[in-house]
Amino acid sequence: MKKIELSTEKARKMYGKDKVMDELLLANFTKEELTESKLPESWEEYCEMNNIDYSLCAHEYGSEYYNVFPSKFRNKQYAERKLYLLMKAYKGDWVADWGDDHQYKYVIRGFNNGIQDYVWRNTYYFLAFPTKELCDKFLNNFRYLIEIYFEL
Repeated sequence: MKKIELSTEKARKMYGKDKVMDELLLANFTKEELTESKLPESWEEYCEMNNIDYSLCAHEYGSEYYNVFPSKFRNKQYAERKLYLLMKAYKGDWVADWGDDHQYKYVIRGFNNGIQDYVWRNTYYFLAFPTKELCDKFLNNFRYLIEIYFEL
């Protein structure tokens, strides 16, 4: 008898390609583990995954605010809209309960002219996540938008 070790990530890549292999995988992993949705790693990838015409959302020039507000404000507002949509993709149905001191929230905040990821319990932050792993991945993938949002 031989034992095979297989990571969830590799199992996901194999799933759906062969019926016999799918049966073997489903005997060792849940369907949710094998079909977990991929998180976007860029704004362009988010647009692709959601069938959004990237040319329509590539810049703020189509915005009704373009001629009314200075460019620094436009850029911050545009980054905030993108971050909001991207966070929904990362957090799913999770909603931070800022009144619950026992629920940890992993936040990204502007701090001392830089960006800091931090664990928080009861002070609202726009960029909040249920796990440190999601928070770190989001920060790594979207640092450029976060810097615009915090005007760094």
